[in-house]
Amino acid sequence: MQRLSGFLLDAKDLAQNHSRYLLYGLIPFVAVRLAVVFLFEPWDPVVQSREILHGSLSGDANAYYSMAQSFIRTNSFADFAHVWPPGYSLFLVGVGKVVGNSILTFVIVQMVIDLAIGVAVYILAYLVFRTRSAGAAATGLYGISVISAFQALQLQTETLFTLLLTISVAMTVSATYKISYYKCTVIGALLGAATMVRALGYYYIVVPFVALNLARKPLPVRVLIVSTLMIGFFLVLSPWQIRNLRTYGHYDVATSYSNLADYAAIAKSQSDGVSFQEAKDSITPSGVHGRGGRDFDEAVRLRNSGIRYILQHPLSYSKAHVIGVLDLLSGTGKDVLVYGLLDRPPPETDVQARGPGPRLSRALRNLSHELYVTPVMTLKLLIEYGLAAIGVFWLVKKREWTILVVLITTFAYYVILPGPKGYARFRIPIIPIYLVLAGGGATLLLERYCRRTSVLNIFGKVGRLYSNKP
Repeated sequence: MQRLSGFLLDAKDLAQNHSRYLLYGLIPFVAVRLAVVFLFEPWDPVVQSREILHGSLSGDANAYYSMAQSFIRTNSFADFAHVWPPGYSLFLVGVGKVVGNSILTFVIVQMVIDLAIGVAVYILAYLVFRTRSAGAAATGLYGISVISAFQALQLQTETLFTLLLTISVAMTVSATYKISYYKCTVIGALLGAATMVRALGYYYIVVPFVALNLARKPLPVRVLIVSTLMIGFFLVLSPWQIRNLRTYGHYDVATSYSNLADYAAIAKSQSDGVSFQEAKDSITPSGVHGRGGRDFDEAVRLRNSGIRYILQHPLSYSKAHVIGVLDLLSGTGKDVLVYGLLDRPPPETDVQARGPGPRLSRALRNLSHELYVTPVMTLKLLIEYGLAAIGVFWLVKKREWTILVVLITTFAYYVILPGPKGYARFRIPIIPIYLVLAGGGATLLLERYCRRTSVLNIFGKVGRLYSNKP
């Protein structure tokens, strides 16, 4: 076990002791990414346009890109919408000023970040299971994640956020072996940066708090751990929060908490059998317009109206929340492959389905139109979850309780928090987490199989003899 107590794995150690296994994991990664790139064609002006549904600027990507371009032109935050934190648009600004201000340049940089996630997955899996085979398996499994590869080609927050989250989790796991106050500060700063990209991560700082305090340390040490985490976290967040306090009177990163009104509207639409917009209109307080994206006071009123509905209808909301969680966990992301990469037109009678029953009915109805992709990707997802469960069993057997707390609470946090809005896309930040566990599970199965298979034992002996040659 090399340098587990150090600052993750340094470049020299990674090159000398892990390069071959990392390469094994990156082979499927590169193959799938190249296939996705050539199917997506990010250099095509049509793909870069704002009108195309599955292009580089689809959805919120157009807003992030527009805010970045506005700042590059004016050096002003005047056009920044408060519903999103500024981190991702500022990232685009930095890339635009340093590397090049074109959509293709942004996409290429995100592809590099996606590659960095693959390396971070290897390091995290190695730190968790202390075997290079688990790192290679986890990286390979992440490499064949089509939805992650596709998301890197769109100017949205998921890719950058996933890198920051994965590195912070890896550093938290590393800190469980040996506490370092410098490392705790960096963990806090990384989580602060992640929150500046997606406000969903604001309360995740509690996870390293709990995990790093599980060790039986003296009270002064625990106080220092919490202090250094908070210092790193708020060093990154405070400038923007203070700016919002001075300008708008609200000490918040963004107004995304107004999404609680959307959560409540989804629950109401499902329980009352009305459209989402009708439900949202009935919940929205008078005088509030849009998403509360430019007005903190409106966002607070939207949030409060959502909370009020949830408290008044706990059962209907709980049902909608559970449906959202199940949709997030079971979403295959086949839309990315069928409609985004293969450019198939959607069925004329297609309707959005929420919940296991309606989604299964829709998948069966559109099976041939969607080229039978859904059952294949469902099987892949079930295999990944099964391997992840074996990885959890391995850690339980080894009594790695603190590491389990880090990984399981991270997974649970980002599964539960999106609530009724759960879609496959919102699973992207935690794909590395459960695939790290799956990498451990795959390694354990392979080791058991190798012990029982004489042919593979022979190959293993030959490999060991070859590796011992000078």
